Amino acid sequence: MKTQDPPSTPAAVRLTSRGGSITINGTSTELPTCSSLDDARQEADARLALLTKLNRTDTAVEYHLPDGSTEKLLIHPDGSTQQTDVVAGAPSKQKDKGGKQAAPTSPAKRSGRASVRRTLAVSTVVALLAASAAAAYLVEVQTPRARHDGAVAACQEAAGRLERAGRAGESKRAAGARDVQAGQVADAKTVSDYQRAVKAITKVKPVSCDASQSTADLREAARRMDAAAARRDDQAKAVERAAKAVLASRDAKSLADARAALKTKQDEGSKLLADSEGKAADNGTRDRLRGAIDAAGKVSSSKPDDYRKAQAAIQASIDAVNASMQAKADADAQAAAQSTQAAPPTPATPNYPKTVPQVPAPMPAPRVQAPQTRPQAPWSVPAPAPSDGPLPDHL
Repeated sequence: MKTQDPPSTPAAVRLTSRGGSITINGTSTELPTCSSLDDARQEADARLALLTKLNRTDTAVEYHLPDGSTEKLLIHPDGSTQQTDVVAGAPSKQKDKGGKQAAPTSPAKRSGRASVRRTLAVSTVVALLAASAAAAYLVEVQTPRARHDGAVAACQEAAGRLERAGRAGESKRAAGARDVQAGQVADAKTVSDYQRAVKAITKVKPVSCDASQSTADLREAARRMDAAAARRDDQAKAVERAAKAVLASRDAKSLADARAALKTKQDEGSKLLADSEGKAADNGTRDRLRGAIDAAGKVSSSKPDDYRKAQAAIQASIDAVNASMQAKADADAQAAAQSTQAAPPTPATPNYPKTVPQVPAPMPAPRVQAPQTRPQAPWSVPAPAPSDGPLPDHL
C-alpha cells in the first residue's frame, strides 16, 4: 500500500549483519555494533521513531537489507508504522554446508521475517514513547533548577569573555604606534587621534556569578558583562585603526624625507662634478659619480631604503672624487717642490751697508743777556728852566 502524501523527512537505512548506517538529508550516522541483524534493525527503528516524534512529521524510511531486498516504511509521530513497498533482492549465491548453491529464499519466508521485524519495531516505538513521556515529566519538574543552572553557566561564560577582552592589551601595531612622536609623521593629527583613542579605553572587571543569586540577577549580570565586552572590543578596534593611521603617516614621512635627502645628495654630487673637472687624479671616479647620480634619478619606489641606498652610492662616489682631487693636489705640490730644488742657484747680491751723510748738529744759539734796567722814579713834568725872556708864541 502506498501513501498519497509525500513524506516530509526521507531517511535511508543500510543494514549489515551486525550494524549499518542511517542517512538523513545527506548526513550519515553509523549504528553501533550489534550482535545480529535483528538487533541492528531494532536500533535503527528506535532512533527513527524518536526522530519522528521530535520532528512531529512523518519519516519515510527506505531499508536496504543485506540480502539485497528493500523495504519502504512510513513512520508516524504517534509511533505507528506503515509499509509502503517491498522490493525483493537478487537471488542469494550462498552455498550450503555441502558446497552446493543454496536455494533462494522464498517470498513467503522473507515476508515472515519482515513481519517479525515490524512487530519488533512497533514494540520498540511503544517503549520509546513511554520513555519519552517519563523524560518529559522529569524535564517539567526540573525546569526551574535547569534554568538557574543555565543562568549560572551563561554568567560565567560572559565573565570569561569580558576578562579576555580586558586582558587583550596592545596589539603589535598599537605598541609600535605608542612611541611615535608628532614630529615623526606627515600628519600630526594622527598621533593626537591615537592618544585620544587610547585614553578612551575603559577598565573592565567581571562581576560575581554566585549560584546563590537569583536566575534573573544572573542573566542581568551576563547581559551587562556582554555589553561591556562588546564596548571593550569596539574601543580596541578604534585604537587599532588609529595606530594604523599613525604608522602609515610615519612611513609617508620617512619616504618623503628619503626622497628629499637623495635629491640634496644628487645636487651635491652634480656640483662636485663641475668643480672637480681637471682636478682629479683618476677621472674614473668622476665617471662613477656621474653614473651614481644618473641611477639615483631612476629610483621610483615606495620603500625609503631604496632611496637611502641610492644616496649612499652617491656619497661613496663623492668621497672617491674628493680623495682623487686631494691626491692630485698633493702630487702637484710635490712636483712643484721638486722643480724648485732642481733649479741652479742665483748669485747673491752683495749687501753693502748704506752710508748716511753726517749732518753737523746745529750750533746752539748765543745766549743774549737781557739788559738790566734800573728802577725809574715815577715820571713827572719837569720844572721849567728859569729864563728871563718871554715864552714862545705857541705857548
